[in-house]
Amino acid sequence: MGRAERRAADWLKRGGRMLSSTCPNCGSPLFEIGGEVWCPRCNQP
Repeated sequence: MGRAERRAADWLKRGGRMLSSTCPNCGSPLFEIGGEVWCPRCNQP
């Protein structure tokens, strides 16, 4: 499992939510964590 996949799994375990939209930079699914939208691959809000 890659770094982005581990990060996404950790976010889900901590209550994050996978969104239906994707990152405009890399195409990965976006996650909502604490009211902010993050990309697990770019690791940016």
